[in-house]
Amino acid sequence: MKKILPILLFPLLMASCDNIEGPYIEEGVYISTGRKILLEDYTGHKCGNCPRAHEELEKMMEYYGSDVVPISIHVGNFARPDAEYPADYRTPDGNELNLEFQVSAAGLPNGIINRTNYSGNLIVGYDQWRKAAAEWLSKDPEMALYIENAYDTTNRSVHSKIEAHFKKKITEPMKMVVYLIEDSIVSKQKDYSLNPDHIDNYIHRHMFRKAINGIFGEDFANSANENQILSKEFDFVVDSNFVETKCHVVAFVSKKQNNQVLQAEHKKIIE
Repeated sequence: MKKILPILLFPLLMASCDNIEGPYIEEGVYISTGRKILLEDYTGHKCGNCPRAHEELEKMMEYYGSDVVPISIHVGNFARPDAEYPADYRTPDGNELNLEFQVSAAGLPNGIINRTNYSGNLIVGYDQWRKAAAEWLSKDPEMALYIENAYDTTNRSVHSKIEAHFKKKITEPMKMVVYLIEDSIVSKQKDYSLNPDHIDNYIHRHMFRKAINGIFGEDFANSANENQILSKEFDFVVDSNFVETKCHVVAFVSKKQNNQVLQAEHKKIIE
């Protein structure tokens, strides 16, 4: 069943994003095909331009609703702690992703959408995120993903079951990737639009915490038929310094050959 979201009017940050046209817009209403996108926002608390990317991501989520699955990954020199910015939101898994994709080397803020190229580039500036997202969201999905989480308060453990309901036949190997993110972490952030150029109580959203089964996941299926349902289950423990009520499981299925994301989903570990 298709979901209909009312269009939200908001100021556009860059002239290149002025108009989005496509078959998913009907009479001023965004009509979801059921496809969702993974948007990996590479960022840092000492990156003074990064709040503009955060704002763009939030506005995309207002417009497209849950069809945008966000992850904010703190990497590089802009995420390195110092006396003024003592928090360290870097992670071994995030560092590995950054090394693999070389995002911080290209400068921050930057992002990757569905781990595939847009206009010939894997790394996409935030002023192009909406256009890149629009291309994906206009396509019918290969599958729908469903996440069911069970949280045990006694030992902070999570049992997560992810089901893929295939809408099309797929004849190539796939992988499933599962991450943990934490939302609404209050900490300092540099912002060049302000004087002084920092925010003491900035709300950091969608923060990448760790990969549950590796940054590129694990083998899921060699193929799938239309209407077939396949699933995987995972068990992990939420670190004691994470707020479990703000944590989400992010799951996505990608092509094994090139890591292109076919479908993504996220869900709080405690509803």
